[in-house]
Amino acid sequence: MDLSKLDLRAAVTEGAEFELKHPGTGEGLGVFPMVQGYDSEEVETAERELRRRAGRAKDKDAAVAVLERMRLVRAQTALIGLRGGSGDTGTVEKLRDLMANPGWVWVIEQIEAFAGDRSSFFASAETS
Repeated sequence: MDLSKLDLRAAVTEGAEFELKHPGTGEGLGVFPMVQGYDSEEVETAERELRRRAGRAKDKDAAVAVLERMRLVRAQTALIGLRGGSGDTGTVEKLRDLMANPGWVWVIEQIEAFAGDRSSFFASAETS
């Protein structure tokens, strides 16, 4: 197998699309986020910046509050495109804003599951 074709950083940076599922029924919603993998430079940079902000916090409680945003920041940074959304989810920015509300943690969870799974960014396993 030619390992040179398995550049993880290149694959996750290109991004991939998945369909959001209804949080109660699991049915497809016809909304397709395009996300980068959590191994992308952009997501790693956002994580580092959040950790730096936590380190500069004046006290432990402030640092904890900053770090509690990690899930949201990673998911928002990973989101790079959107197809099929409308209204309050019609653009990437609108969906990012919505994700900041606790009632939409299910969107973050679905982005985490997809963007955190490296296999999401490789079309198939090459065997030659």
